[in-house]
Amino acid sequence: MVDGKFSLSATVGAKKVEIVGVRSKISVSGKKEDVETEENDIPDRYNQKTELVAEVTGNSNSDKFEFALKSKP
Repeated sequence: MVDGKFSLSATVGAKKVEIVGVRSKISVSGKKEDVETEENDIPDRYNQKTELVAEVTGNSNSDKFEFALKSKP
């Protein structure tokens, strides 16, 4: 993704859309080594439990999808 835009190729038909935004998180434990984990910033309803669907038509002019994500239901 660059500047909030992305591209991909898909076959024609209804597609389940999953959006994931992962960032690294370092936990300072006070021990010799800190622990680095990854955290998903996007609510589950947009990825693991997605509610998003896109209908791919094969027409490059109409196959442009925007999803307004909301942080709260």
